[in-house]
Amino acid sequence: MQDDKDDGAAWLVKEGYAAKDRIAIYGYSYGGFAAFAASVRPDGPFKCAIAGAGVSNLTRIGGNWSENRQQRAFQGRTVKGMDPQQNTSKLSMPILIFHGDRDVRVPLFHATDFYNSVKSTGKAKLVILKDMGHQGWRQRSEWLFKAIPDGTSFREVAALSGHLLSSVLPPHDAARLAVGVMLAATLLFVAATARELYGRSLRW
Repeated sequence: MQDDKDDGAAWLVKEGYAAKDRIAIYGYSYGGFAAFAASVRPDGPFKCAIAGAGVSNLTRIGGNWSENRQQRAFQGRTVKGMDPQQNTSKLSMPILIFHGDRDVRVPLFHATDFYNSVKSTGKAKLVILKDMGHQGWRQRSEWLFKAIPDGTSFREVAALSGHLLSSVLPPHDAARLAVGVMLAATLLFVAATARELYGRSLRW
C-alpha cells in the first residue's frame, strides 16, 4: 500500500502537479495510518505528514480487536504489516497529529502513544479536538437546547440525544438509541393509522 502511495507521489512530481521538495501526505482514519506509516518509512518521497484519527499501533489494536475472545484470538492475529509505533525511531519528517477525544472507533491512544514516542525530536505536534468523535464534531450549538420543531430530521434528533445523554452514554450510542426509538414510534404510528383506515380487524 505504501509503495502505491510513493509511486503516486512520484507520478505527481513527474507530471508537474507537485514540487519534489514540497510534497506532503495527509490522511484520516485508515488514511491516518498511511500518514503515520509514511512518516517512519525510510527514503520516502514526502516531506511532512498529517495524520488524523489514524491507527498507529498495530500490535495493540490486534490485541484489542474485539470484545469477543474468539475473534481476538483468530482475527486479531491477522492485523499485520509495518507497525508505525514500533518504528518511531525512524521518524524522518515533521508530522501533525490530530484526534478527537471522543473517538471510540480509533481510540485516542493511537495518537498519544505515537506522539509521546517522537515528541523529543521536535518534529511532532499533537492536537486533541474536544468533543470530537471519529465521524466529526458533536456540535454544542444553541439550537440543541430548543424544542424540536416540525420536520426535524433523524440526524438532528440523533445529535440532540448524543449531547443530552453524553454523560451516561457515548455520543454515537445515544444517537443510535434515539434513532431506534424514533423508528419504532414511526412504525407504531403507521400500524395504528393502517388499522384505523382499513379496519380494526386488520391483523399483523
